[in-house]
Amino acid sequence: AMRRHFRRLFDYTAWANGRMLDALAEAKDPPADALRWMNHIAGAQSVWLGRLDGRFPDALGVWPDRSLDEVRAGLAENDANWRAFLEAEADPAFDRVAAFKTTDGTAYETPLAEVLTHVVNHSTHHRAQIASALRQAGFAPPPTDFIRYVRETTA
Repeated sequence: AMRRHFRRLFDYTAWANGRMLDALAEAKDPPADALRWMNHIAGAQSVWLGRLDGRFPDALGVWPDRSLDEVRAGLAENDANWRAFLEAEADPAFDRVAAFKTTDGTAYETPLAEVLTHVVNHSTHHRAQIASALRQAGFAPPPTDFIRYVRETTA
């Protein structure tokens, strides 16, 4: 049940990120902050996965500076890697404590389910910033609410 839950949340995240990437591509000249935050979403996803599973090392850091096409490719790679990670976890493993160090070297121990929830929520937070930046620049951001994803993918 936990794996299914997180698989759904990460599928939602990939869907919402894809919509935002398309909106940035459509905008032709999107606000610089919007691309910076999209880079951060991709970088943070990758760094968090590296913290949880050494099979997916990441050298980009949490604030990479890449083109929109490079961010799209990076997010596609992240999606595949997160799916592989989730498939490899048995349901009881979601309760396990993950030990990791942050970018400043601080050591933490956090239940895996809470780390996964953070990764999903972190992406949502920054997509909201991107939507706001697009709106302020005169573009209409796409709706990326979870319930919209549910309606569109189960219809």
